Amino acid sequence: MSRIPLCLLLFGWISSHLPVPACDVPVFRYALERWPVDRYQLTVYHRGPLTPESKTLVDSLDARSFSQVPYSNYELSLVDLAVLQPSQVPQGFDPESTSPWIELKYPDYSLPNQTVWSGALTPEVVRTLPDSPARSEIAERILSEETAVWILLNSGDTSKDDPAFSLLEETLNELEKELEIPEQTYFEGVPAGGTMPDLKIDFSVLRVARTDPDERFLVEMLIHSEPDLLDYASEPMAFPVYGRGRILYSLVGKGITKENIAEACQFLVGPCSCQVKALNPGVDLLIAADWEAGVEESLVAEWERSTIMGVPAALGNVTGELSMAESDTASAFGLKGWANQNILWVLVAIVAVNASFVLLLKIRRSK
Repeated sequence: MSRIPLCLLLFGWISSHLPVPACDVPVFRYALERWPVDRYQLTVYHRGPLTPESKTLVDSLDARSFSQVPYSNYELSLVDLAVLQPSQVPQGFDPESTSPWIELKYPDYSLPNQTVWSGALTPEVVRTLPDSPARSEIAERILSEETAVWILLNSGDTSKDDPAFSLLEETLNELEKELEIPEQTYFEGVPAGGTMPDLKIDFSVLRVARTDPDERFLVEMLIHSEPDLLDYASEPMAFPVYGRGRILYSLVGKGITKENIAEACQFLVGPCSCQVKALNPGVDLLIAADWEAGVEESLVAEWERSTIMGVPAALGNVTGELSMAESDTASAFGLKGWANQNILWVLVAIVAVNASFVLLLKIRRSK
């Protein structure tokens, strides 16, 4: 049966009814340049002073955390169990244990208070939690201007995994030829000045085995990113990743269809109708990548110069470059004070999108 991801339709309807400034830059590119990464919360629970061995492990995690690395997207905190009430002790922790215990939680903006993984602090955890070969590969591909990287999380059953991989590759190759970058729009009949720099549409697939020890935390982040994915452990899962390592959503088992793949890709390549990150579906992965430094050319800034400056320039009213935030043109477009004027709409829309997303997850699941 053909099924359309209704959460994207709902998102489109909500964003179209918000007074959000339109943007001709594709979603995938706007997300890469302008959406800051959400940070994971990593907590180390311990009882009393840390042993030298444990302190070495904690220091290694701290050295790669946000407090030490500006582009890191996890924050580290230490909690001494001796000062906690019994009800505050994390679930699954052995109250008699003297070894440190860690808990990794998703960013509050995406999945508040939801745990990705918890367990004992070990050298293997310290090695594989902050980064992994697959996550590094995803960042490298996106920064080389791929539109999105589709992760295929194998089920372990080749009779299901291989056809899913072939379908993904075949469909994505077709979409690369069929999809087009949005054209620049006009303002009251006046062509926008300048031209959008060239963008290519390029998708790839990265297969990940659930049993790969190096990808342990990537697998955990994927399978806990939606509330019912653990119920489909025997099915392959496909996750489009775009922007700064953001999962759009999952396609599972029989839900990995040409139609559903195309719907996701059309959303990513389409114009960024809503520039507010929180109003867009998805959750960021924990990836150690310097996204700001990796983007060589700001296409969003070029779009802003072309459209915001293009209208008055075409009318002969202004010359030169002005900051969008400071120019009179920005006021004409209703960009000044937009967040303050529409904060209630934004909050209502965030709640509506997230609630509807949870309710409609089943439409992409196996039957």
